[in-house]
Amino acid sequence: MAADLQKFLFKSKFLRKWEEARVLVVVVVLLSYSLVCAEGQECSLECEHGHCVDTKCICDPGWKGSLCQWCEGRVRLWSNSSVITDGSGNYSTDTQCTWLIDAGRPNTSIRLHFDHFATECSWDHLYVFDGDSIYDPLLAVFSGMVVQDDYRVPHIPEVVARSGYALLYFYSDAAYNLTGFSISYRVDGCPSTMVGDECSGRGACLEGYCTCDAGWGGLACSVPVCPEGCSGNGLCNPEEHRCQCHPGYTGADCSQVIEEGWWEVVGHDITSQLNHPDPASVLLERSSHATVLIDDAIWVIGGYSFTERPFLVKYNITDDKWTTVVSTSIKKPGPRYGHTAVVYNGSIYMYGGMKEDGSITRELWRLDTESLKWSLLPSERGARIGGRSRGGRRGRLNRRERTRRTNRSGKSREDKEENISNRKDWEEDEHAEDLSIEDEEPINKSEIGGCASAPGPCAPIPCVGHAAVVVQKVKKQVMLVIFGHSSRYGYLNTIQEYDFEQGTWMTVETRGAVVKGVYGHTALWDPTTALVYVHGGLLSIVSASHVVPYLMTYDPIKQKWKLRSPAPVPRFLHSAVLVEGLMLVFGGNTHNDTAFSYGAKCYSADFLAYDIACNSWHSLSKPPNLYLDVARYGHSAVLHQGEMYIVGGFNGKMLGSILRYHPGVCKRLTSSDECLHAYPGRKCFWNRILTRCEPTNNNDKNAYDVCPTVTQKLNFTALCNEQTSCRSCVSNTYGCVWCSNICTHNKCVEYAKPEGVMSLSNGLINKEVPRPTKVVGVASGEGCEDNLRSRCKSLSTCPLCRAHHHCDWVEQVCVAAPNRTSTAAGATADAGPSLALKEISTTPSIDQHDHRSPMNGGTRNALHSHRPCEPTCAQRSSCSNCTETKGSCMWCFNQQRCVNNNSYLVSFPYGQCREWTTESKRCMDVEPGVSRCSIHQTCKDCQADVACGWCDDGSGTGIGVCVEGGQRGPINPVTGIMQRSKCPKPNWFFTECPLCNCNGHSKCENGSQCILPCSNNTAGSHCQHCIEKFFGRPINGGLCKPCMCNEHGDTCNRESGRCNCHTKGVTGDHCERCDTQNNYVGEPLQGSCFYDLQIDYQFTFNLSKHEDRHIRQINFFNVPTKSDVDTDFDIYCSKATKIKISAKTTRSHESWIIRNFTGTRIRQRFSASEYTFGSADNNTTFHVYVYNFTPPIEIVVSFSQHPKLDLIQFFSIFSLCFLVLLTLAAILWKIKQKYDIYTRRQRLLVEMEAMASRPFRPILLELYPRGPAAEVLETSDTSTTTASITNTTVTTTVTNNCCVTGSNGAMPNATVIPCLSSNAITKATNKDNTKSCNNSANKIIPNATLPDNLSSDLLDSLGTHKIKKKVNPSPIALEPCCGNRAAVLSLLVQLPTGGEPYTPIGHPGGLAIASTLVTLGNPRKCSSDPITLAKGDVNKNKTTRGKQPYSSHSPDTCI
Repeated sequence: MAADLQKFLFKSKFLRKWEEARVLVVVVVLLSYSLVCAEGQECSLECEHGHCVDTKCICDPGWKGSLCQWCEGRVRLWSNSSVITDGSGNYSTDTQCTWLIDAGRPNTSIRLHFDHFATECSWDHLYVFDGDSIYDPLLAVFSGMVVQDDYRVPHIPEVVARSGYALLYFYSDAAYNLTGFSISYRVDGCPSTMVGDECSGRGACLEGYCTCDAGWGGLACSVPVCPEGCSGNGLCNPEEHRCQCHPGYTGADCSQVIEEGWWEVVGHDITSQLNHPDPASVLLERSSHATVLIDDAIWVIGGYSFTERPFLVKYNITDDKWTTVVSTSIKKPGPRYGHTAVVYNGSIYMYGGMKEDGSITRELWRLDTESLKWSLLPSERGARIGGRSRGGRRGRLNRRERTRRTNRSGKSREDKEENISNRKDWEEDEHAEDLSIEDEEPINKSEIGGCASAPGPCAPIPCVGHAAVVVQKVKKQVMLVIFGHSSRYGYLNTIQEYDFEQGTWMTVETRGAVVKGVYGHTALWDPTTALVYVHGGLLSIVSASHVVPYLMTYDPIKQKWKLRSPAPVPRFLHSAVLVEGLMLVFGGNTHNDTAFSYGAKCYSADFLAYDIACNSWHSLSKPPNLYLDVARYGHSAVLHQGEMYIVGGFNGKMLGSILRYHPGVCKRLTSSDECLHAYPGRKCFWNRILTRCEPTNNNDKNAYDVCPTVTQKLNFTALCNEQTSCRSCVSNTYGCVWCSNICTHNKCVEYAKPEGVMSLSNGLINKEVPRPTKVVGVASGEGCEDNLRSRCKSLSTCPLCRAHHHCDWVEQVCVAAPNRTSTAAGATADAGPSLALKEISTTPSIDQHDHRSPMNGGTRNALHSHRPCEPTCAQRSSCSNCTETKGSCMWCFNQQRCVNNNSYLVSFPYGQCREWTTESKRCMDVEPGVSRCSIHQTCKDCQADVACGWCDDGSGTGIGVCVEGGQRGPINPVTGIMQRSKCPKPNWFFTECPLCNCNGHSKCENGSQCILPCSNNTAGSHCQHCIEKFFGRPINGGLCKPCMCNEHGDTCNRESGRCNCHTKGVTGDHCERCDTQNNYVGEPLQGSCFYDLQIDYQFTFNLSKHEDRHIRQINFFNVPTKSDVDTDFDIYCSKATKIKISAKTTRSHESWIIRNFTGTRIRQRFSASEYTFGSADNNTTFHVYVYNFTPPIEIVVSFSQHPKLDLIQFFSIFSLCFLVLLTLAAILWKIKQKYDIYTRRQRLLVEMEAMASRPFRPILLELYPRGPAAEVLETSDTSTTTASITNTTVTTTVTNNCCVTGSNGAMPNATVIPCLSSNAITKATNKDNTKSCNNSANKIIPNATLPDNLSSDLLDSLGTHKIKKKVNPSPIALEPCCGNRAAVLSLLVQLPTGGEPYTPIGHPGGLAIASTLVTLGNPRKCSSDPITLAKGDVNKNKTTRGKQPYSSHSPDTCI
């Protein structure tokens, strides 16, 4: 019960108290509450780590917040056991907390037990040092989810400090915060897996070691002698304290089946591991190292570790023995991590990596495993021709050297290496060993020729976190360096190829999918498929980085990328090996979240298998309880005799263990389904003929089943949609098709696509013509267009973009520039940021057919010389220079490095950066060679830096100096040696500050109160600032200086010394100049500044702003310009003030007109007879001084010269102006009339031209019969009678659904032919080809007369409705004019006969064409001929009742 209660208190994150102390605390609280109530006041706040005073929490040392709920600052802990926590709830952002546990005795163990720990992965860290300073050995750096509820990363979540001190430092950035941590500690305690109970409650603690009860063992007595009763698969041997497993089973608890694959810890059995840690594991503790296998030995090279470890160690698998390899070379590689190593002809080739100072190298070292000599290989760049490299003299020398080496003659090999090392080129490359990435040798003119055609940066490229494999290419083996990160270029998407025989480098131009560079991935060469499999990694997306699950293959022969099925979980810094058709992937960092964790952990123990033949992923069983830390990242893996070895790694602590996985067998699987789904660490095939499971298919597809029928379903639609280029869309295994500009799954979607827009010449009609089309998708790379644009778009930094000769960096985007000069590009790419514009070669002209914009991949901007790239973050050497990039770079204080935001995890994968910032206001730039601690001037600021301590001078005034150190005293930061002589022990303060702090300007009374007043012109409770009229920084002995304001001010800023000038218009730090921008002139060093008052204007000055609070005076001046006019002066002040007015000429001194006036207003006239006005050489200048006032105040001032008004002159000028205006108006009116006549004539000409150019076509008309001999032709409803008239030609035309009729005979009177109904036109008989108008009965009108003159019988015979009104004629043509506002209307009319029976000769038919110009528009109401609705139409639309019907034609158009 007590343990459960303590666990509750720990997880609630409150400090644990002793039982005796709890009683005392309760009594004190009750007494305090009684006293407060007695005073009539009550403090309602519940201060968690402090006490309440006047409704405010006064926090204990080391706490902050409104309720003292968050940790802050430094705390020294003396007790033998307690709990350390960040506070209640989630921890505070942007905070630093330090705890120093002092056991009181040196060489005493302090055991820290992590009860709960959950912080933001890779960003918020807790550092544990074995000592009293950060210069002591670092034990652990915890981040992410380590211990939470039942989840725990380490088997025993403990850290032991054995120096007698333990320093814990917690840093949280300004982003996200989680639940934090609760850590219990005990001095000389014993390990335990339970909270509060030593030895897990199953043993006794003696001198820091557990003596376990019977049946239990292990360091914490947490492991049963026979775990789980040997799982029923073995017998317990009490004498040996272990299980004896039955055949076919293994493990500490006999739970692992050998034939299914099993895990073990290399080098020791379960019994020895439980009692004594392996001493060899200390040599191995490292991460991001390189591991190779040569024969039966595992070589471990380099890596990152908290403390110095041997650079090269070797583990003999057969002998189970670790040895430290010491090289005999004088020149040898320095410590590094993130590098790679491969084996070729028995030698180890190590490339790249990050050095201790944070620089990334491109060095290629070779280790002769027989002589143990290191040699630095030269960086020879091969010329590119068609994707292949040439070898020169240096390549031939290397081939000869390797030929001799294969003869296994050590002497000749050593002689050859000595000869090569004496060459000049060799010495230059050895000198490059000490250069950082920014000191990379420049590309000279001779090298540009060999690297100008490279599709990217010139190899070798300095990089870290890359992968390297040896592949078979044609008849030789080469080393491929894949991806990685460069401080200059960012995330690399390049493949570098190194030819062992020729000793040359080249950058490979790849095809296929457009890939982006990653960091911390794995790459494996599969000889069976002749492909390189690249999995996982950290990818840059905009300004952040994300862990990706990608799997892609690279064909080194075809130089082609292809995307394959992604893994179920993203990861980086993992390991992978190939085992008989399976790629086994273990561990890594899978965390890809920010504020929350959705099951993704910093340290993973996942074990996955990728089936190469089936392109599918499968989760294998995680390692069982090995009573050892399993989850990790930054480890490595090798394959030996079909067994997987996992070496080293990091899980908050550096791991020195080796895990070994033994794959299972296939023969035990008896069914097809079980065989294809089991995956016992290797690929199994089902033999259909022999009906058995086998580990190989002998390339016989007909006899074997290869893939299971049911596999994990992937969202291929989403995978296809993620592809943004044609090459990536078709170069994968997802079944994608490139459709126009999107990537879809399987097929393109059919849709109707508009073919285009038809527009008439007048621009009035636009019409879309839809045309159904089918989009044809692209399913192979041959159908893709040039992929230059997509490849350039994948380059995310300016240097990397410019390094590609056909790409250019425009407006923060990499665009295609096919015609960029390769020489200029190569020079730009490898030159530093100081490359000037004049050094860039002129770009040749671009193909005239390419008019694409830069954002669309165009090359137009390539015509101009581009600006050089801005310096990268790594090239910025100071905090202020780093943070001026507006958040794209971050500055690490303790590393003194500037890194890009998206490369933080690349630069500091193991928490190397203890504090960083992106804000310039937090920068404290340090001069080279100056200690960073020395910039802190107060004890509080000094102790805010975990690396520093405060040394008081012993004077008792608070003066001291901040230096590097720990609790015991100052420390040399380079050597880590104590420097006690630098500061006496009584004067050294590490976790608290001196009580007396008067900054050297006073002494204290009562221990902490400064004696006032302070000396040296200082003031304040700690003499921390200057008195009025003085400025400076009196902190820590600083001095105060008097304000220097040139008699224009008395006060200034206490720190900067900027004067508060009391005269308006006087400005400057020392009131040394006039504000000329606001019209103030003068010489303040010799007089004052005056505002220039223009004559005849009134000026208002409102001195009420905040910046006017120090103004006490304002001056004006005016120079009258009119020689014979008096000057009137007027000034008004809103409050009483003093005013002085003086006059001064060029030849005389200043004379006072008004002196010592006190009031609010002055009005005065200065006579032109007394003063000289308007003179060029001796003019009078008036000066006005307004002073001795305090803002706010309003001042209105003016100088004016108003002459007398001459009425005769005024009216004369007025009359003259009026006549002039009247004349101008008349002239303009005449001009307007002339212009109107001209425009009318022009319009008439245009109309005549338009009418003359009208189109024509034949018209068929039917005319009325004429003359007295006309006969009426009657026709019934069912038949038609047609009479032929001699010498009469009858025609008809249909226009606007009407017919117009006429005849060749004479007409008694001219008439306009009416139009009948549209359905009145029918054919009579085919034999006479005549037309007639029909309405109920077809009739031909006998005489050409107006309808009003026809008889009623005839009208009845023409239709059922009697024509009562004149019918409007129909036009034969209507021609719209431009603008569609008017038109030319044409009609046919019958000419008059003059009373004769026939028309005059020359006018056949008596017809004529008439035209007129009409307007077009909406129909208007007809006032003369309203339309009357028929009887049957009245009720058709009730909505029209009560409304006057409108005519369908406008009366003014006669249509």
